[in-house]
Amino acid sequence: ARVFSAGIDIGYRLPAYCTSVGRVLLGRLSGNELTATIDSMALTAQTPETMTDKSIVIATIISDRNKGYSLVDREAEPGFRSISVPIHRYDGAVVAAANIGAHVDCITTGEMIDRFLPLLKDMAVAAKPLLV
Repeated sequence: ARVFSAGIDIGYRLPAYCTSVGRVLLGRLSGNELTATIDSMALTAQTPETMTDKSIVIATIISDRNKGYSLVDREAEPGFRSISVPIHRYDGAVVAAANIGAHVDCITTGEMIDRFLPLLKDMAVAAKPLLV
């Protein structure tokens, strides 16, 4: 086993537009709400990989919503990638997100989709009846 520290402690905040959890949660907004929210943000590059073009960020969030997951590769923290899925309440509303992250040396984006995405989706389905 290998311990990885991305320098992220409990309570540490990252911008929603460049994290997989943030993009999943932003994806619950309607098109107009999403555009207004992103337009009100100052999109600052956290790493050289961070998307800062507002129209691309909006399109990515909409695409992620349609796919049912978000995968972010080195946008929030250098050398770190993560994948998230929405957790839906009984009425279908997105109320949370589940996430797995790893260092880029440990796993490819393809492996994250193949190995982690099914596990996250199963967990999200199992959580739905608990959210009343």
